[in-house]
Amino acid sequence: MRQGTLGHAALLLALLIPACGSSDAGADPPEPYQVTVETVGAFPAGVHGMAVDSDGTLWFSDSYRNVLPLEQVYTLPAPYTGEPEGTDLFGSIPAGLLWHAGDLLVCFTGEDEIRRFDADLALVATWSVPAPWNVIALGEDLLTVTYHGEVRRLEADGASTVLFGDLEFPFDLAAAGPDAIWVSEQVEADVDGRVTRFGLDGTVLEPSAAIWDNPEGLILDDRGTLYVADTNAGMVFRRVPDGKVGMVATMLTAPITFARLPDGDLLLNTSAARPELIRLRLE
Repeated sequence: MRQGTLGHAALLLALLIPACGSSDAGADPPEPYQVTVETVGAFPAGVHGMAVDSDGTLWFSDSYRNVLPLEQVYTLPAPYTGEPEGTDLFGSIPAGLLWHAGDLLVCFTGEDEIRRFDADLALVATWSVPAPWNVIALGEDLLTVTYHGEVRRLEADGASTVLFGDLEFPFDLAAAGPDAIWVSEQVEADVDGRVTRFGLDGTVLEPSAAIWDNPEGLILDDRGTLYVADTNAGMVFRRVPDGKVGMVATMLTAPITFARLPDGDLLLNTSAARPELIRLRLE
């Protein structure tokens, strides 16, 4: 959500560059993918939630009414270059999206709710959560991060349990093993952000291994590499399983959030002056 001023959009594929970071225990991790960065086309500005269903259709949240003067969830089928189609999912500040077990979860940040819809978009569950920003599945659990600085677990009865708090303007979270998560924190303006690996009790397992400006979107590929959208820096970084951090793309206009395609490639949206949809091809 915290915004900055960036230059014009351009793309650069960079070699992985080492940085300080701890190595994960266990067997040698697989080699990271080679990444090719492609511009798909124009995309609405300010989208703060994306998810791709099993058919490859992209669902996204028009969080700040940049498509129409409505706060709504839209769909866009592959190859993601046409006009988006509105759904019947309306609510105040729709943000993080998650397809899980055939259902769609939507964070309505402005309404303090997460709603679960079936494949026909019928409402099947609601959780009351203060300012939910993003939601992920971690094993059998559903976890959310809130703009009030908490990580919560969604319970079967519609309640939510605070796992830990004291985060500074967190934006996203990603799985980091069966009992750990990555969390991005935007922190305050003019202060370095953080991307930290936490245990589910809030224990810091790995502090930020790099200097971040305003890290927002997080996502993992199927080889355990973590991708980070550093929004104000206009860059995408990745942390490979051995702990090294490297740059994947630079000179983007405010990269925000990711979605994973059925074939393993990643989609990334940008904002600011010329919003675009970007594809990271993993080969």
